[in-house]
Amino acid sequence: LGPCGSNPTFVDLETPSGIMHVSIASFTLSMAPNPVASVLLFRNGMLQKAGVDFTLANSAISFLPGSVPQPGDLLQVSYRVMQ
Repeated sequence: LGPCGSNPTFVDLETPSGIMHVSIASFTLSMAPNPVASVLLFRNGMLQKAGVDFTLANSAISFLPGSVPQPGDLLQVSYRVMQ
């Protein structure tokens, strides 16, 4: 729940932009999630853990070593944006 008058927008299963390549570990969302804790990032249907598999800064997702997506992986992100 948020303050009275806040209207959340829900983004469901967005595919973040970026080129899938073993050396690229950064992708971008269309909007900055707010609250950040609302982010649910899935790689091939498996929920990834913030701080373990990836970090988020504004709308930029950076994957940590050992969790970098491979060519052919499917990334999907659901999150909220407070307006």
